[in-house]
Amino acid sequence: MMKRLIIDGSNLRSGGGVTHITEILNNISDEKQAFDEVVLFSNHNTLGKIQERPWLKKESHPWLNKGLLHITMWKKTKLKSFLKEEQKNNNSLLFTPPGTYTGFFRPYVGMSRNMLIFDSTESDRYGFSWMKFKFWLLRKEQTKSFENSKQVIFISKYAKKTAQKFLKKDISNAPIIHHGVNKKFVEKPKAQKPITDYKESPFKLLYISPITVYKHHVPLIKAVKKLHEEGYPIQLDLVGGSYAKSLKAFNEECNSDSSYQKIVKYHGKVAYDTIENFYKTSDAFIFASTCENMPNILIEAMSAGLPVMCSNFNPMPEFLGTSHPFYFDPTEEKEAYNKLKKFIDSPESRYSSAQASFAKTQEYNWVKCAEETFECLISTLKQ
Repeated sequence: MMKRLIIDGSNLRSGGGVTHITEILNNISDEKQAFDEVVLFSNHNTLGKIQERPWLKKESHPWLNKGLLHITMWKKTKLKSFLKEEQKNNNSLLFTPPGTYTGFFRPYVGMSRNMLIFDSTESDRYGFSWMKFKFWLLRKEQTKSFENSKQVIFISKYAKKTAQKFLKKDISNAPIIHHGVNKKFVEKPKAQKPITDYKESPFKLLYISPITVYKHHVPLIKAVKKLHEEGYPIQLDLVGGSYAKSLKAFNEECNSDSSYQKIVKYHGKVAYDTIENFYKTSDAFIFASTCENMPNILIEAMSAGLPVMCSNFNPMPEFLGTSHPFYFDPTEEKEAYNKLKKFIDSPESRYSSAQASFAKTQEYNWVKCAEETFECLISTLKQ
């Protein structure tokens, strides 16, 4: 009987989810792919990023190219009908990369991607809001989804340990499959110069992350401004989208002092196809997030050879290493200032840490991720 893998990519429209499904399908070889057929449902834009393969059937529908309401309608009707017929085939497996599935089809494999669902401390930063309520609802749905799944794929040890606290089901045997990093980001670390050498142009510090409550942009820009006032030639480049309330607080701080116009450059959301240009033209990277599953942006910066000043919150040490010299608490403005000053004043440590973090990224590649993912999927179907 034909072994068929069905992938529900209906919610994969942008960001890391699209990158993940694109990379694993483009990087799995015909020899390592053990299914007779893989059926992927998604929108035209996502499907267009994926190469044609003899075993891959790409399916779309007009509703999948519209908003959330139409996608939900498609799931309740079209996907439901398809899976009802597919259930008659005892050799089919459903894979839901976005993580949550509450339908009737069995067996299926889920995936853990969003840590805000399970981290109450971080979701509480949104206060009394629709966002916090949304994460609470998603926790209920995803907990149920993981409980009913045949298997769950995690992308960090921290995520697996955290999710287990909410599950009655034992997930000790659930695999941890790290995402890869695109080769376009790879640059060997450059020798680091003392800050006194930055007379003609400033020391360019890069932070790629949306402006939102758990990314802590305001304490960071205050720390950068204080260093600028002390004579440090520094520029902070910020790249990413935004959450309305956080952007308002960010803009209010920026408008409070005209000097911010010289030192803080907010570029907004930038296309993934061109984002490597920021890595290649920066001197260092800062990562001030307090909530991540697997911090892909951090891994990209590491692979780009940049020295990194990083949040000390989990799971960052899982990927950057416990001996990294430049961790800090991004929620504390004073600590951000002190640690950033030490970071800038330590060119030799910056260089040695960049070499160490660059070496760590060699284990994160999409071929390995693709092979481990398909191995997990086919073995789950055979159980």
